[in-house]
Amino acid sequence: MSTGVGVSIVWGCTGIKQSFIWLIIILAARGSWRTKLWYIPAGWLFAYAFNIFRIFMVALLTRDHPEWFELLHAYLFKYLFYGCFFLLWMVYDLRFGDVRITNE
Repeated sequence: MSTGVGVSIVWGCTGIKQSFIWLIIILAARGSWRTKLWYIPAGWLFAYAFNIFRIFMVALLTRDHPEWFELLHAYLFKYLFYGCFFLLWMVYDLRFGDVRITNE
């Protein structure tokens, strides 16, 4: 039985914009270009995988509760997405950022 409800994915929800932001963040960060050459695509893969998960979960959870859409889409998963990118950047910066701390 069809409920007549569909899912429409707009450009802003494709992850392309976030992938571009990720590219700029890592290109501007300290560290070797060799590391950036694999870390940028790894972040893109993460972005697309998380985005597919996010879209699937929003569609699944709002199937029986359409009133949850705004909460899940605009708040929970949106901030989880950006939070994960922040954590990936922190890992990059701490592990590969060539930050030297001296006791001068």
